[in-house]
Amino acid sequence: MHKSLTYLVELFNPETGEIEETDVFAHLDTALDACYWHLRRKSAKTTQPYVSLDGDGELEGVAFISDDDRMWACLSVFHLYRDEERSRLECLRSLADLKGAALIQGIHQNFKEFK
Repeated sequence: MHKSLTYLVELFNPETGEIEETDVFAHLDTALDACYWHLRRKSAKTTQPYVSLDGDGELEGVAFISDDDRMWACLSVFHLYRDEERSRLECLRSLADLKGAALIQGIHQNFKEFK
């Protein structure tokens, strides 16, 4: 089974707690780069990285938190498995081939029927 990693970065306004920006990266170095530049722009000098590892020692995420417990940035790791099984419902599998208005209509129709 082929596994690839994707990195979600959330950059926060620590004053309000609101997310200022989110982005998804294919490489850890570019995800960390986005966090580091955000911290530099915000002059977050008292911020420390808190690293979370899973049971196998692989990265789960990194939270950048200031000494006064404010979150400045968060990096989450997602494992994507390429050989995953498809949906049991044919109607949902066929949505992957649609685009634009047909895709929107298909999602709404399937949701209605699923409820």
